Amino acid sequence: MGNKLEKLPEKEVQFLRMHTNFDKTRIKESYKEYLKISPKALMSLKTFKEYLRQFFGDEADSFAHHYFRVIDKDNSGNINFAEFLLYLSNESDPNIFCKIRLMFELFDIDGDGRIEKKEMAEIFKIALKMTEEDKEDGLAAHKLTQKLFEDYDKGKEFLTQNEFTDMFLENRILFKNFPVLSSSLFTEVCVDPNK
Repeated sequence: MGNKLEKLPEKEVQFLRMHTNFDKTRIKESYKEYLKISPKALMSLKTFKEYLRQFFGDEADSFAHHYFRVIDKDNSGNINFAEFLLYLSNESDPNIFCKIRLMFELFDIDGDGRIEKKEMAEIFKIALKMTEEDKEDGLAAHKLTQKLFEDYDKGKEFLTQNEFTDMFLENRILFKNFPVLSSSLFTEVCVDPNK
């Protein structure tokens, strides 16, 4: 997208209307807010971290690159507005399977379509630290990972997307450990249409 864009191209608005749960007005308002965060219309990891620091201080650095990786679908090293809004739309979808799919992408750090213990432990460590439930430098994350793998991995040392889905459906308490995965992080971008 290059330099600062004052107006979102109509073609992109139409694409986002078809592929998100946002109407035209909300898309355009969200774009204006997005440009306040990233005036060049391409958000780098550095800009993304700076934005998240407003809410989480230096703790943002521990999870920003994982979140960024999930949003940057084309692996360009930047998040464009369409990628950002598509993610927000999926994350705010009331369908629990949509949310679990996004969680799977977050946990699947290497993108190989399965979650290994070290990947799960890393994400749990960050999430539990953010909720201040792991004061022992990852011990709770390690224990939680061990328990979940004992219950769900079927001896393969990794979880498939189906096993991961079952794990979250059967253990809804896991969702409470992921407040950092909420679209509430982006309330300034995802403008409330009732304002």
